[in-house]
Parts: sequence; structure tokens; C-alpha cells
Amino acid sequence: MDNQFGLRLYEIAPGQEPRIIPINTSSSADFPLTIGRSSDADIHIGVIGRKVLIPHPEPDKRARGEKVPISSLISRTQATIFRDEAGRIRIRDGNGNSSQFGIREGATNKLLRRPWMLGPGAFVKVTPEAGGYRCWLEWKKECEADAPTLGFSQWQNENLQEELDEQRLAIEALNKALIATKKESTKTNRRQDVVIQNLTKALIGITLVVAAISAIALGVDAEFITEIAKVTGVISGIVGIGAVWKLQPNDNG
Repeated sequence: MDNQFGLRLYEIAPGQEPRIIPINTSSSADFPLTIGRSSDADIHIGVIGRKVLIPHPEPDKRARGEKVPISSLISRTQATIFRDEAGRIRIRDGNGNSSQFGIREGATNKLLRRPWMLGPGAFVKVTPEAGGYRCWLEWKKECEADAPTLGFSQWQNENLQEELDEQRLAIEALNKALIATKKESTKTNRRQDVVIQNLTKALIGITLVVAAISAIALGVDAEFITEIAKVTGVISGIVGIGAVWKLQPNDNG
């Protein structure tokens, strides 16, 4: 006789015989294992829910009193159980593409958006629940005979710790990206400063040439031109780019 412990899929509906399907989790188990409304799914669900009518999920149709069988809310591939690279058994929503309404953590009703680890104490809602129809995965462990919530708490904590670790890694990656962005911004600003300095020198040089040509044209002697060059050099060394603005002609004049 098969014992009551281990991973099981449960499916119940009013007036229907409950289904309890044991799932092999040993090292010889054949994974991945699909669960869904499709007759091609490894575990075919939703058949006993065809007569369970619930309000239509779309608000306008629900307002008109329309109903649908709850089985229509189950995707062809609702979930997939698989073994990851480390050998841990996990469940993910859909199979490549998400299901219509997702899968949820049993006690908190949290939508599971990433592959969720399965183990002793696991409790996952596989489908939407309404009208007395329910379908869920549960992995009971022997210790639950004396402490019914112990296994679930341990399993939930393992998943939450894993999720916390992922969030921490994501934060670290974001922080590294921000630091890299700041460094690149600093480099960019330095490059811009060099460009501005070079332009400043070029503009001052042009100003000196223009001043010299103008002075010669006006008959100013060479000694005076030399003094202009000295003054301009001193100004450019002290005020840098400010000298450029002072040497530019006034828009009004």
C-alpha cells in the first residue's frame, strides 16, 4: 500500500471523486513532468472541473452574469516539474510560456514568478480555485504527524532564503553598474575638460594672431605686440576659459 507521505497532486470538485496522484521524486524519476489541461500533459487535470461554473473572469462579461467552467481557466500546460542543474526538484509556471493565471504558494497565495523549489513541506496551488474546485501539490513529511506546519515552514524558509539571496545578488549587480556609470561619467567629464582646455588654448592663440595682425595694420610697434602676448598669456593661465569669454566681442557692440 502506498504511504501518505511524499509529493502528491490533489484535485477535487463537487460531486466528483477526488484525485490523488503520487509523483515519483527519486533519482530515477523521469523529469520534466508537465501538468495541464492538454490531453498530452503528463498529468492531465481539469476534467473533473468542467461542470464547475464560475463567474466569467472578464469584468464586463461577469457584470452580465456570464459564467465559464473553471477548467477553461487552466492552461494547456499549467505547470512543469523539473530537476535543476544541482539536482533539486522545482516547479515553474507553464513551460516556456507562463500559464493564463499562474501558480501560487499555498499558504500566502503568492504568485510564483520564478522556478520554485519543491521538497518536504511544499504546498503549491496549481490552478485557480473557485466553486469548490481545487488542484494543488503537497509534499507531506513524516514529522507533520506531530507538527503539521513544521515541514511547510522549513520548505517556505528555504525558498524565501533563496529568493533573498537572488535579490541580494541583483542589488550588488545594480550597485556595480551604478559605480561603473559614475566612473564612465567622470572619464567623460575629464575628456570634455581636456577638449575645452584645448579649445581655450586654440581660441587664445587665434586671438593673439588677430591682435598682432590688427596691431601691425594699425602701425603699433613690435614691443607693444610683445606686451599684449605676455598679458594674454598671464590671463589665460589664471582664469583659463574665462579669458576666452572676455576676449570675445560683445554682442551689442
